Amino acid sequence: MKEQVKSTAKSIVKEAKENVRGAIKTTDKDIAKTALLAKGFREAGQTVEAERVETEDLFLALIYYGTSLLFIVIGNYLPKIKQNNTIGIRIVLTLQDEENWNTTHSFSGRI
Repeated sequence: MKEQVKSTAKSIVKEAKENVRGAIKTTDKDIAKTALLAKGFREAGQTVEAERVETEDLFLALIYYGTSLLFIVIGNYLPKIKQNNTIGIRIVLTLQDEENWNTTHSFSGRI
């Protein structure tokens, strides 16, 4: 009976060792796959981040150049505006006197 228990115990231990070795091999493969997958996601994220940064840089450049162009156009147009109640620097002093209107818009156009 003792020998039967010993052989059964040995077979159980042998089977457990094989299961553990198989689990370790599987775990190593899974770890390697997970690491490669994580690296791929990280690189893909960096590519998307780089594209987003390039898009933001382009957007900011458009805003800067657009604003500059707008100021240039307004600066050239202001001195040529005739006195009116719609467009220009419309304060009481400029609306009351045409000479004041012309002087104010000429100065504002240079600024």
